[in-house]
Amino acid sequence: MNLLLAALEPRIAAYAETADPARLKRTIRRWILEADPAREAKRRKQAEHDRYVHVTAHDNGTALVDAVLPAAGGQTLYERLREMANTHCCTNDPRTSGQRRADALVALADGSGRLLCQCGRPACPHVDTPADEPRTPLIQVGVSAETLAGLQDNPALLAGFGAIDADLARQLARHARYQIFPEPEATSLNHAGTEPVRAKTGQPAKAADSRNGKAELRYRPGARLAALVRAVDGACRAPGCQTPAAATDLDHHIPFNHADPARGGRTAEANLSCRCRRHHRSKTLADNDANGWRVRQHPGRRHEWLTPTGESATTEPEGADYLFPRESVAPTAVVDIAAPDKYARSPIDGSSIESELRDWVHAHVPPGQRRQPLAAPEALMANSDRPPPF
Repeated sequence: MNLLLAALEPRIAAYAETADPARLKRTIRRWILEADPAREAKRRKQAEHDRYVHVTAHDNGTALVDAVLPAAGGQTLYERLREMANTHCCTNDPRTSGQRRADALVALADGSGRLLCQCGRPACPHVDTPADEPRTPLIQVGVSAETLAGLQDNPALLAGFGAIDADLARQLARHARYQIFPEPEATSLNHAGTEPVRAKTGQPAKAADSRNGKAELRYRPGARLAALVRAVDGACRAPGCQTPAAATDLDHHIPFNHADPARGGRTAEANLSCRCRRHHRSKTLADNDANGWRVRQHPGRRHEWLTPTGESATTEPEGADYLFPRESVAPTAVVDIAAPDKYARSPIDGSSIESELRDWVHAHVPPGQRRQPLAAPEALMANSDRPPPF
């Protein structure tokens, strides 16, 4: 490990000059996973074995909840609490988001499953809202096709958490719905109009014309474009923010011109980025010289945030590093390709991903090291309109 850290130290020092602390920590974790995937997978399994939850008496009539959970389980819990805190109460609720999440945890434990709004208004729109139907919160994983097929061991991105090892990504993928994104043109990730898989045909779509597309003159991006931007960015693009892309707004870097859309601010991949609601508002204020901040966009979707006092922090599209890794990490052992889960269907057009992964397996994995996929029920084909993980 000391040799590994010594090898990474120059890269860490250079990246630390422009990255915020949270993004630096997540990037270091990815670099370590790339350098020694087998060791890190072993450490992760040991940490999962040592998981626990403790509740102890704290000061002033409060209790302290301390837990170590598997990464996906912890992110599932947080997403459930965040969702309840944001959707069960109106804007007049006096509690902070942290207080609402704490109360949501108790609501899950006491069986009510409902976070009561505390605005005190008889006309509150949430006063008679029933508890949510039990369902699994949206957890997103970004991973390259080569890693998913067992041909590489590049790290994957667990949205809101950071880098996870390839073995864990493949485990999570067995119970996932897939969305496929072709790699953008080699020129840069900044190429506008790149689309995911074409509906119904299952074939990669050609890049749309970034200058003449009618869709670019509409304020709200289409489902494909929105999914692509969120997949490539991975999280809110503000320094230090780890809000998963699925919970962010899609913000126009050059503001959309509602009076004359053709004059600028196009709704295209090159002009859209993920920002949580708080940082979306901060960016809007910055565009109007109202808070002293400046946000500059550089090639490759790099964003530079300049503070009112002159400091700067640069963020990069984290999702792209996992979907389209610059360097491949060789698998540490032969990976047995498990039979796809019954839910492994494309959420966009109903076509299955099994055939594409099977092509990868047949081309690169010896026959004796494969397993035949199971056929999924055709009834699942109709359920194709839910927002999927990427």
